[in-house]
Amino acid sequence: MLSRIFLLSIGLSGLLPSASQAEPAREPGLSPSASSLEKRHALSLEEINTALTSDTGSLRAWVTRLESSVSQGTAKEFDAFVKAEWLLDAITRPVAIQAQATHREVEEAFTHGTRASWAQRSLANDYLGHHFRFLRAHILGGRPGLLFRSAGENGQLNYCLLTVARGPDGTLGADDVYVAGMAEWVSDTLRRGYLTLVESLNPRGESGRRASLYVAALPRITAMHVALAQKDYARVLALSALLPPEVRQDRQILLTRLEAAENLSMEERFRVFAEWKALHPNPEQLPLKWADFHLAAGLFSEARTVLAQLNERLGGDSHLMLRLGEIKMLAAHYAAGRLLGGRPEPEGNTPDRAQNEL
Repeated sequence: MLSRIFLLSIGLSGLLPSASQAEPAREPGLSPSASSLEKRHALSLEEINTALTSDTGSLRAWVTRLESSVSQGTAKEFDAFVKAEWLLDAITRPVAIQAQATHREVEEAFTHGTRASWAQRSLANDYLGHHFRFLRAHILGGRPGLLFRSAGENGQLNYCLLTVARGPDGTLGADDVYVAGMAEWVSDTLRRGYLTLVESLNPRGESGRRASLYVAALPRITAMHVALAQKDYARVLALSALLPPEVRQDRQILLTRLEAAENLSMEERFRVFAEWKALHPNPEQLPLKWADFHLAAGLFSEARTVLAQLNERLGGDSHLMLRLGEIKMLAAHYAAGRLLGGRPEPEGNTPDRAQNEL
């Protein structure tokens, strides 16, 4: 059992791209996670802005180092600012676990597996080597933090917000990361996996049944993550087809399948995304991919709407404004072609041309 917990921790932490959930109240009589003993003060938006302009300049210095190191392809500063202990506490603390030896072993195995995963693949991995730029202090997902843009040379675009907290010794750092492209906190992503493990110890009802199915499928899920890391996209989809339907449609598994499908073929891409849309119809849960798929289907107005809404939530960004302008020009180009007697392309056949023209 504990070896499977270790596998789940590595799998979830290594994947990291579900809707944020409120913290459940801790039940009476349940002991807290040991890591929660380290107290820290979460800075408000006003406190963050004050710290950025402070004479000491410590937070501004962190911003400069983060921009420089991540852009140069090094995760050292990012990993130093995002405190592993604080983030693990944010993941496990809201979960009420009975003070039994087995439950403590689950928490320890989950923590150990997650640490091992982060040692192998930094949380900054998807941003490394991209132009990593601080935009502003901002609020996303209900919490304030430092908003950064990650822009790759091949058009990759994402945003992340790092919370800012002060430890008991005055140390500044982040205890969570909000990934704008997924509209979710890292702690929420990993907490769902942790809750799955906890529920599988004493499965009850439908959620307990699903938890048991997920834990039983861990070896195959881990093999999927390995295949994805090896860029064996066909194997990822082949392995996922063998999973029970409830596991195959889990949000994190679905995102894994979607990433593989995007790199395999347009047919697979549209098929898997159709599943995603049926289960998660709100574009705000995956804004950049929704915009990408609208664009691939030639739905230019819809793509612009999703990106415009994201731009508003982010407080405005020149890169998104530029992309909105490009889509508007592309839509005008296709409209002009139709007016001149050009034959419109069937829906779903525009993707390659639309992406290349952008």
